[in-house]
Amino acid sequence: MRNQQANSWLVVSVGLAVLVLLAIVSAPFAWHFYAWRDTTPRGPLPTRQDWPEPIRDLHSKMTEAGISAEPFEVYLVYGQPGSTLSTVICRMPHSVEVVDFLKKSIGMLPEDGKNPRYLESVGREVAAYVPAEWWIDPQDELPAFVSKNVIEGGEGDMYVLVADAKRNRISLHYYFNF
Repeated sequence: MRNQQANSWLVVSVGLAVLVLLAIVSAPFAWHFYAWRDTTPRGPLPTRQDWPEPIRDLHSKMTEAGISAEPFEVYLVYGQPGSTLSTVICRMPHSVEVVDFLKKSIGMLPEDGKNPRYLESVGREVAAYVPAEWWIDPQDELPAFVSKNVIEGGEGDMYVLVADAKRNRISLHYYFNF
């Protein structure tokens, strides 16, 4: 009986030692991961070089088509300036011409209620990290337009477009899903 108790205490002691060792070894990795997630320099991206490449390309296409959306502003939500893997909000003055161009060039369709989780996650992200003047007021319940990858749940560029004619604002959410 005494031998059994000694063996039980030995097993418990070794188990605790292994857990402590794992905690000590994994702590730097956990800290590194947390620090990486927390390094986004959120805010407006004043230079085009800091915009994700798909946003630079979209803006260039608008300019080439003779469509003015100035001021065209970009706000970094997640990621690093200049990275395609960043999440950004683009803000521009409202015009039917700009809305039509964006819908056509990105291939956007009206959000039909089949993607509520994606739109809810965009809403939570915007509410947590983006100043209110960069996105619509959620109480306005304006229609959203989404890109094909949002509808199909695919990989690649994902866009959500909302246009608020009353506040003279178009907001475009960009995220690269991989």
